[in-house]
Amino acid sequence: MGGVLAFYLFVGPTPACANDAPAWMHALVNVPLPEHDDKTDAVLLYSERIFTVQPNGKIKQMKRAAYKILRVGGKEYGVVSADFDADKKIIAMHGWCIPAQGKDYEVKEKDALEGSVGIPGGELITDVRIKILKIPAADVGNIVGYEVEQELRPYILQHEWLFQQPVPTAEARYTLQLPPGWEYKVAWINHAEVAPASVGNNQWQWVVKNVPAVKAEREMPPWRGVAGQMVLSMFPAGGSQN
Repeated sequence: MGGVLAFYLFVGPTPACANDAPAWMHALVNVPLPEHDDKTDAVLLYSERIFTVQPNGKIKQMKRAAYKILRVGGKEYGVVSADFDADKKIIAMHGWCIPAQGKDYEVKEKDALEGSVGIPGGELITDVRIKILKIPAADVGNIVGYEVEQELRPYILQHEWLFQQPVPTAEARYTLQLPPGWEYKVAWINHAEVAPASVGNNQWQWVVKNVPAVKAEREMPPWRGVAGQMVLSMFPAGGSQN
């Protein structure tokens, strides 16, 4: 994946349309930035995960995020990827840029580069594929964001919300919608427990704000192993996950 991503970041196509970014992104234009130092390449202004579980166990997932680019190194946050296979489908994929000056840009799933996950030729050993979408004008001072909708049928009814990132986060939200009779259990890792708010019938939402970046250190373990996260387990009516 790394080679495909690097290739697309630096020499891939940059289709652009002057279509407006969604209202939720424009609402972030003037929000205060999270605390950061002068070496921070970008900040995550907002991220959201909406996890909707259907009675048959299929799940609809919507991922949404927006970054402000602060330094040239933040250009990588203008590249969005989503993997898919027989049990995970991409329903929709969009990316936008709100430049400091000028009109918005939009790219869609049809503009994405598609490849296999892993080394070149990996399609011979796995059916997992990936789509990579490059958002135009991921330049200093601009805001880039995306939405990815997927449908999945997991073997285990468990999901990881990795809300702490290598860059500071202003606000992150996770919304869970369960069918009647279903239950859930959460475990918090590398972060204090956050109580959810009930936002509807069988619907809960967790919110974290002003989350510091995972700072890179020499000989540190992979950042995902030290980042704050919530692990969600879901249980159908009757108690069986299968």
